[in-house]
Amino acid sequence: MTKDELNIRNYTHLDLPFFVGQRRLLYSTSNSPDTLSVELLGHKSKGMVLGTVIFGTKSEGPPKHTHGGMISYVLDETMGAAAWHAKKQVVAETIEIKFRKLTPLFTKLRIFGKVQKTVGDNVYVMAKIFDQDKKLFCTSRGRFRILSKDKLNALKLLVS
Repeated sequence: MTKDELNIRNYTHLDLPFFVGQRRLLYSTSNSPDTLSVELLGHKSKGMVLGTVIFGTKSEGPPKHTHGGMISYVLDETMGAAAWHAKKQVVAETIEIKFRKLTPLFTKLRIFGKVQKTVGDNVYVMAKIFDQDKKLFCTSRGRFRILSKDKLNALKLLVS
């Protein structure tokens, strides 16, 4: 990750058409959440998101660490938010998660996601969770499918 990608001044409020990356029922604004606390910001000029996550007690898998399913959820959400922020109206088609280290509970971690490329109707996105010292806990990459206008209209998600 470059300094530009990690510079919080390059990010602003993430304004997406529905609950991608924000306001989910699982989310809390607490620094000591029951389940998890997620905050994502969108890069001012690029298809990237940066934010924080804290996993709470109900996210526990191995003792005192986060369940892989909760980590996968956050990475999927981060990749989807990056794509939608880049004006790519997508749904996940395939995602791959790599768990590199046990992810601790009740620790404010950073999350980053960005669109890597678009090929036809496929958008390729990556995301990662790391700490303030840039120690990497997990990474993901995914292929997301751009939704047709008919599908977006049916879902009432058509965004200009």
